[in-house]
Amino acid sequence: MLLFATVFYSLMKTGQFDYWLFDICLVCAVISVVYFFIFSQSKSGKGIWLRPSYLFLFGYLAVNFQFLIDIRIGAKSLDSVRVLHPEILNHCLVLGIIGLFSYILGYTMKPQKMVMHSKMNIFTTRIAKYDKVPFILLLLQFLSFALFILTSDIYSFIRGTVYVEDNVSNAESILYVVNALVVILVSRSAIGVHGPLQYLKCFPLVSVVIISVYILLRLISGDRGPFVYTILLIAFGYLYSSRKKIKFVLIIVSIVSAALLMALVGIARSLDLSSSFSGRMSSAASQFSTEGRFTKGESTIFSLTEEMGYSFYVNQVDVYGVNVQGDGFHYLSYPIFGLLSGIPFMPSILQNSFGVKSRDFSSGGYANYKFFGGTAQNNNSIGTSVVGDFYLSFGSLGVLLGLLLCGMLYRFVDNVIFIDNRSQVGVYKLLFVLLYASKAIYMPRASIFVEIPRFVWGVIIFVVIFEVFKFSQIRKTTFNRK
Repeated sequence: MLLFATVFYSLMKTGQFDYWLFDICLVCAVISVVYFFIFSQSKSGKGIWLRPSYLFLFGYLAVNFQFLIDIRIGAKSLDSVRVLHPEILNHCLVLGIIGLFSYILGYTMKPQKMVMHSKMNIFTTRIAKYDKVPFILLLLQFLSFALFILTSDIYSFIRGTVYVEDNVSNAESILYVVNALVVILVSRSAIGVHGPLQYLKCFPLVSVVIISVYILLRLISGDRGPFVYTILLIAFGYLYSSRKKIKFVLIIVSIVSAALLMALVGIARSLDLSSSFSGRMSSAASQFSTEGRFTKGESTIFSLTEEMGYSFYVNQVDVYGVNVQGDGFHYLSYPIFGLLSGIPFMPSILQNSFGVKSRDFSSGGYANYKFFGGTAQNNNSIGTSVVGDFYLSFGSLGVLLGLLLCGMLYRFVDNVIFIDNRSQVGVYKLLFVLLYASKAIYMPRASIFVEIPRFVWGVIIFVVIFEVFKFSQIRKTTFNRK
């Protein structure tokens, strides 16, 4: 079906939205998703329902299909303000199906174990047990948090007047990395914990305070992303340590509750900022129950993911730019620049010293350039999507190969957290895995390389603390198997 969909896409022409084509694609999508769950729940994966690969799939379906489903069932019309280019909706639909098939195929492929000398493999180096988080890392956590506070207008930050989604400062980015390193060290030392409270008690008090204040600040500011990522980071750290199988019903209740909270915070962000946060949340609850989240006069099949569904904007912009306006592909430039972004200060060097324009540096820059008509937009962005990011490199073939890579990546992430022998999981491997696990639900709205810079910074910090200074609290012993 994957090859057929890819060939079919190459033969498509622009035209009106085809309801029959949508119905066929929807049936194929349902069958493939059912197969994905059956496969992932077989053997050693049985009973594991809260896994990063599921969150990625959940986000992917919302981003690529929810808006089209709304049109198909009449909840929205082709005249909606969210329909930018109705003549290429069929193309976006088939691209979404190609990506879905590829993701599932990549996930079901047998993982290939890396065969490499331990000194050369950054993922398996230094299999050590840490009794506690070292003081120097706690000091760095405190300093990065203090710098984040000092460089932010806290009053405006709390009121939400300076909100710009995903536009974090360098201090906040470093704080997130250091928080991740603390979670990693705690998770490695807390193997076999019996419950979440026991796991949380393993954290140093200063880390508990800093992380708690940070996620609270981010929540009331209206930027829900860092709040969600940090919660998931801790949750998957706990699941790695405990290997607990959480009940399906509890997961569904938690996800729905979290999605509702995020929707209410999103509404509260746009209300009268002179009111208190609790007052705005109360008004947001009333508005959400009577009017919904977004465009008045329209509805949706699932209101809690409607905002994610609007990332479909990006797919329309990208496909229209290539198929209708005749823009050329960028081939591997976006993935290459994404990888280079992992080198400290490289993004600014490339753009300032070498004159690389934002629309050529990232797929998000391209989408903004096309959407805003080439005008500079420092405070607004329509973002990007994983489908659009790979599509701008090689078209439908890029989506096929890119989502195949995503499937393989999240099979790897799932296995490390829930299945692999933890005595063979080094700190760098766990850092990589937890960074991508925490962003799983966000990844369909981003580039797959978005976490590379944070991973590189995390490796640098670990090397400086534990390699250069040979921190004395490292014991070069493997874990006691539990």
